[in-house]
Amino acid sequence: TVANAIADLSVEEDSGPHTISLADVFNDVDDKVSEIVKTVDLESNGSLVTASIDAATDNLVLTLVKDQFGESSIGIKGVSAGVEVHDEFIINVAAVADDPIITWFKPGAIEYGTQLGAAQLIATATFMSATGPTTGSRCSRQTVVSSPAC
Repeated sequence: TVANAIADLSVEEDSGPHTISLADVFNDVDDKVSEIVKTVDLESNGSLVTASIDAATDNLVLTLVKDQFGESSIGIKGVSAGVEVHDEFIINVAAVADDPIITWFKPGAIEYGTQLGAAQLIATATFMSATGPTTGSRCSRQTVVSSPAC
């Protein structure tokens, strides 16, 4: 029987891995609890989370896929003396605003005393965020600041 159902879980994206003890989830009055064989029998959203059981520790290990958020159902099956029971819970992974990753177009070299071309005056950046890449605004600069050599 399912003695202690696993509660639904809410976590933040890119956290973990998360472990849940399975030691007290199932019970069998006829056999030792330690002899109940446990397996993952449901992962409704494999692009969000992978679930595995560490037999040595009797823990369920939930590993989140990087930069993914959403919901997944996870099912655990316990088998004892040929009888199967099932427990299922939901993991909800909340989106987290990632720090932006800025990729700049690298303009050509700038030489002192020469007129700047369009490549040196206009830069375009791509920002990576939780919702995907966004091309930033174009920016034009007319002033070049020179610093002494290090």
